[in-house]
Amino acid sequence: MVTFRRRRRVPASIRSVPAPPASEEAVAPGLDLVESRFAHLQQELSAALGDESLCAISRTAGPVPAAKHAEGRLAALMALRRSLQRGERLETSLTDQLDAWRRWLDDVTVREAGRDWQAYRAGGVDELELLADRLVGSGA
Repeated sequence: MVTFRRRRRVPASIRSVPAPPASEEAVAPGLDLVESRFAHLQQELSAALGDESLCAISRTAGPVPAAKHAEGRLAALMALRRSLQRGERLETSLTDQLDAWRRWLDDVTVREAGRDWQAYRAGGVDELELLADRLVGSGA
């Protein structure tokens, strides 16, 4: 059986990447919290998966929404982290990422995509909302 990989379309916002910040002070505030959450989620996902990949687990065990939720949380943070490292403002980037992840969650829900896709997108939304709440609380 031949399978074809779907080509991902690169969003316009990613195609035109701004220059990196000129100094350390130009790095978006809140990056330390993002990095902390990122490290925590990496450890959490590694502990849950051991030496197996999510794809390998899905093939043998079927849908694994809990693991996909954690993977979605990590993926959303990775996207936010990249934009902050490019020097984008935290508020703008977080709002843009949260809007995108919510749209994607709505899309997989409406299309009734598999449980893993719904869990993955919900994980991204959950993590970005948690981060937004923490940043508002910290005044960053």
